[in-house]
Amino acid sequence: MLQECTGIQEYLGLETIPHYTTLQKAAARLEGTILHKMLSEFILYKKVRLVLAGIDGTGFSYSAASYYYTKRINLRRKFLKIVLCADMNSQLVCTIIIHHDMAHDNPDFLPLLESANRIIPVDIALGDMGFDDENNHVGAQMLGIHTVIPTRFAEVPIWRTGGIHRKEMKRNFPINLYHQRNKSETIYFVTKQLMSDEITSRNQITQENEILLRLDELRNYRQNLTFHST
Repeated sequence: MLQECTGIQEYLGLETIPHYTTLQKAAARLEGTILHKMLSEFILYKKVRLVLAGIDGTGFSYSAASYYYTKRINLRRKFLKIVLCADMNSQLVCTIIIHHDMAHDNPDFLPLLESANRIIPVDIALGDMGFDDENNHVGAQMLGIHTVIPTRFAEVPIWRTGGIHRKEMKRNFPINLYHQRNKSETIYFVTKQLMSDEITSRNQITQENEILLRLDELRNYRQNLTFHST
């Protein structure tokens, strides 16, 4: 495209046209720690004082084959799993954990909160039933974070429910506050709509960098959207 678009060459001041793999090679050389730091630095730049954290996970496909097709040929689809902690008020990602297998989200709850709390104080953490674990409530309380996680097995009476915090969730569950967690689904939806739900990179390092670059790009998209709306 650049070879034919001479106007763009002049506008960018390009004397020679870079090879089409330049961006791919640059992404492969980037260190994941730098991309993680870019995510965390932006929420500091936006001067968020207290984080209303929403923790949720989703998957990105390695293949462009549809779910219907893979089901028909009895092929097990592989996914790249990410679990992120984001501020629900600004919808900015604080920290992220990436898995190359379909691991359960629950073990990532406290590590994500600890990482986010080191960046900026977390006030409340919202999680779905997958994080229903008394240890998550206790661990977050030790960090000074209030947790809102719905309890599984609603038919079980309170007196038979294990854990002080899990009992309290059944007695006084703040449903309106918990609904703020739905904004984490919005983050995933916008990311996949703008940049697809398929991963094109081949090895694990570039796959992780691709995900982090997408989230950084989503941050830039939101910033530009806010700028134009004002």
